[in-house]
Amino acid sequence: MGLYIHRSERTDALLSGLADLLTEAPADPFTPDIVAVPTPGIERFITQGLGRVLGVSEGDSDGVCANVSFPSPSVIVNHAVARASGVEPTGDPWLPHRAVWPLVDVIDRSAAEPWCAPLAVHLGLAQGPDDERRNRRFAVASRLAGLFATYASQRPQILREWADGQDTDGAGSPVPADLAWQPMLWRALRDEIGTPSAAERLARADSILRQDPHVVDLPERLSVFGASRLPADQLLVLASLGAHREVHLWLADASPSMWAELPETTSRRREDTSATVASHPLLRSLGRDAHELRARLRREWPDTADEHLPGGLTAGTLLGTLQCQIRDNENPRLSQPGPLTVTQDDTSIQVHACHGPARQAEVIREAVLRLLQSDPTLEPRDILIMCPDLDVMAPLLSAAFSTPSHSLRLRIADRTPEQANDVLNSLAALLELSTGRVELSTLLDFAGRPPVRRKFGFDDDGLERLEDLTALAGVRWGLDDNTRDRFSVRLRTGTWAWGLDRLLLGAAMSEDGLALLDGVLPVDDVSSGDVDLVGRFAELVTRLQQLRDAMSQPHPVAEWVSILGGALTDLMEVGGPDAWQLPNAAGAVAALADNAVGYAASVSLSLADIRWLLAEALRGRPTRSNFRSGDLTVCGLVPMRSVPHRVICLVGMDDAVFPRISALDGDDVLARDPLIGEREPHNEDRQILLDAIMAAQDHLVITYTGADERTNEQQPPCVPLGDLLDTLDAMAVTTTAAAVRDQVLVRHPLQPFDVRNFTGGALGGPEPFSHDRAALAAARRGAEPRTPRPSLLLDGLPAWPVTQVSPQQLGEFLTSPPKAFLKTRLGMSVRGEDDPPPEQIPVSLTGLTRWQVGDRILRLLTRGESVDDVAAAEWARGQVPPGQLGAEVLGKIGREASAVAQRFKGFATGQPRQVSINLTLPDGVRVIGTVPDVYNDTIVRSTFSRAKARDDVRLWTEVLALAAAQPDRQWFACMVSHNADMRLRAPAAPEALRILAELVDIYRAGMSSPLPLPADSSRSYTKCRNDGSDVRSAVYKTGYRSWQRNANDRMQPEIVALWGPDAPISVLLEQRPAVEENWFDEDTRFGMLARRIWTPILEAREEL
Repeated sequence: MGLYIHRSERTDALLSGLADLLTEAPADPFTPDIVAVPTPGIERFITQGLGRVLGVSEGDSDGVCANVSFPSPSVIVNHAVARASGVEPTGDPWLPHRAVWPLVDVIDRSAAEPWCAPLAVHLGLAQGPDDERRNRRFAVASRLAGLFATYASQRPQILREWADGQDTDGAGSPVPADLAWQPMLWRALRDEIGTPSAAERLARADSILRQDPHVVDLPERLSVFGASRLPADQLLVLASLGAHREVHLWLADASPSMWAELPETTSRRREDTSATVASHPLLRSLGRDAHELRARLRREWPDTADEHLPGGLTAGTLLGTLQCQIRDNENPRLSQPGPLTVTQDDTSIQVHACHGPARQAEVIREAVLRLLQSDPTLEPRDILIMCPDLDVMAPLLSAAFSTPSHSLRLRIADRTPEQANDVLNSLAALLELSTGRVELSTLLDFAGRPPVRRKFGFDDDGLERLEDLTALAGVRWGLDDNTRDRFSVRLRTGTWAWGLDRLLLGAAMSEDGLALLDGVLPVDDVSSGDVDLVGRFAELVTRLQQLRDAMSQPHPVAEWVSILGGALTDLMEVGGPDAWQLPNAAGAVAALADNAVGYAASVSLSLADIRWLLAEALRGRPTRSNFRSGDLTVCGLVPMRSVPHRVICLVGMDDAVFPRISALDGDDVLARDPLIGEREPHNEDRQILLDAIMAAQDHLVITYTGADERTNEQQPPCVPLGDLLDTLDAMAVTTTAAAVRDQVLVRHPLQPFDVRNFTGGALGGPEPFSHDRAALAAARRGAEPRTPRPSLLLDGLPAWPVTQVSPQQLGEFLTSPPKAFLKTRLGMSVRGEDDPPPEQIPVSLTGLTRWQVGDRILRLLTRGESVDDVAAAEWARGQVPPGQLGAEVLGKIGREASAVAQRFKGFATGQPRQVSINLTLPDGVRVIGTVPDVYNDTIVRSTFSRAKARDDVRLWTEVLALAAAQPDRQWFACMVSHNADMRLRAPAAPEALRILAELVDIYRAGMSSPLPLPADSSRSYTKCRNDGSDVRSAVYKTGYRSWQRNANDRMQPEIVALWGPDAPISVLLEQRPAVEENWFDEDTRFGMLARRIWTPILEAREEL
């Protein structure tokens, strides 16, 4: 009996030693062996390894790993202490998830105590209520319960001293003055729980375990495998168990030669000098956790049997040489027989600098495929990908490895059923929604979650339609007035309740007449097909309001379970292969009350507290079946640390991510002056990198963000990776004059279709780096000679038969012939990128919104509506700012619109009428339609904006039709605008008929190929030419005024679709006039047609 330490630089050697130990069966064949492991990944590694040894028939490999239990070391220790002290392990009231409930109660009752003042202020429990601070209560209590559990595990002496009334730190110093409240709080918690803490029970348990080995039902032999750090309670209890049992500690020890060289050291980390023994720079910079564990074991287990198991490392490659030098604690600069010469084909260590995480996922895929291609014996099961930030990299890696051209199966091992449960994730989103402002996009995103959309029958088209309808309704944020009240905003306009009232009213009535029902203006665009959709969405919002009201007040946890269970039933539905998600979520919700024990009814929790509890439930714990399944495994850094694989990939080793940036917990007494062996995440990550280096058997592949995706600015590697590259430079030379890091480090281009990915030797190695067929096709295409983008379907379409056209159709064509061609001839509707709907309460109006408001007011005023009714409708529409801001804006717009309306009425005398048009042109084409807004002999229109070219050309075709159809009178067309008024004088009937015929000819030509005739540029060019400018000057002025400066024409969606974004004005000048198009001295079709259309318009136009 006793303690045994087995060390090796490789865990596969440790596994062989463990297998040899377990081959000797215990005296009782029904007694299980116990192998404590820190993670499920190491458990899977051991079971598969033992299965190849235990129970194997001679000459066969039919072994099995059975009757072996794999608890964690903490489970063994807690079990032993609980048995020795008579406390059931699972019912220990000092477990953090149980202790938090009485701790919340203690905090509430102690808030007025002087010693509790710092905590009371932090939680908003002093000097009046503070809801925002109160929302921290459960999260802070949970963190404190976790800290107390950490104290009990890592430095139990501190709690024993607190129990004795001493406010000390467990290492001979007083507790810092700003943390003096902690011992008092812990003692109050101790009184509330009424049983000794685990730290108090530990000393007595140690004595009992040494005296009576049968008090705990553990076998005569147990092992602890793969631990990189053992806290004080585990070291003590394992030593106690070792008094009557064999306790074997299997340690991954990167440098066995350092074991005997470690000096005696003090207990405080700031005084520790063990790192000075390390000659190898990586042992010095990365191996602190291992140094401290060695030092602690030597001090606390002084007479322990110690065995080193050789790892069989060889120095044939750069990786192997590095591992051997680390094992031997050898300074690489003093290595004998001198530095290693690294050849070009040595790819045992690869570092890839990429443009961001997404590119890293693509690069690691190609690196893995290259290794698989170069070594037929390598299989996906031999490759492990570890990520410091798995939440970021997991979806990117899944996408990168899921392309059709690759058949690699990828398994994300660090995922639990809870994390994959859409119902639970939707419930968490609901809680977040209920604590937030409930913006337009947030609630629509919630409605699009699979369980919610299934419950309410939303499909993709329905959700898209809801986006349009809710934006039309003017929804900004807030479910209703109550949501706004929480943010001290007392305004109903723009809330979901207000917007849904508008939509539901719009299903029953139109906006005509400006009828307001209880101050609500209907949305005018709700069709009969939208009624059911709007009703279902209104039901969702109503249920959310009811849940929000229920969750806005604190409740005991038992009531919270009922509320959340109702939310699952009312808002979510699943089926088919996802049917397990709802009962799984209901079980997770019900479990929230299990740990409250006697406090479930007395401790009230806020919504913020429940959010924290549910977030804890979502974390879950991955099972061992996710690891080493035969697929290529992806996991975080911890689960498979030190597990050997032929290829180990570290992906996402960015400077901002690794090592973890762990801010000092200001409430952690241990962190103020830590002892050696106590946990520190920053050092833990560094140790993980060292473990990964030693675990890689053939290849170590590392990727990091080495350049900014937007600016291409180079970024440095994380510090530990920089240490590795420095070490490689010190230990080896290349066959060229380059440094080793320049051979090992490959800087990848931004895009996967960059030609360098497919050029041998461009990215390391003689063969092309990429295997992506789609990217190869893109690279080949990109390498072809560049030619200007051709216009879309300029030639080849048959002539467009025109037998009938209306004046409006002709005028709309002339505003933008390219748009008419795409829409009418090709059936294409092109739109620019729409800005997302606003989600803020407006405090001012954008230019577009101001025009929309002004144009609506003007249209209603010219229709005869009263100013008061129009203003009331605008207030009810919700586009103007609230209060005085809105009154000022609306008043100014109203005055401007009224001025235009007054001038409009000066032209629009008499009653408006519509004039029917039925003309036959000389070529037989009929012009049929009606011309509205005719007052006496004048078409009168108005606009709140400045009159534009498109307004002129629309009026022109209509007034031409009137002049040709009714030649007995002089016809006019008048546009009353914000800045000025203008009038078009129609020519005589024969001339009007001739011009109409020419415009129809242009229309016919424009339906066969897109004519480069945007309205603003056409008018500008014609003005310049008619004023005497030559072609070059006219093009320059047109480009400056209408094409480049304001981008009115250049950025129109139809222009972008045909000629690309940021097209130069020269695209308008590429076509030459047809033979019959010879009216002016122009050598471009643009110039010829522009002058043909606009010369008579400009001659007929007069400012008023």
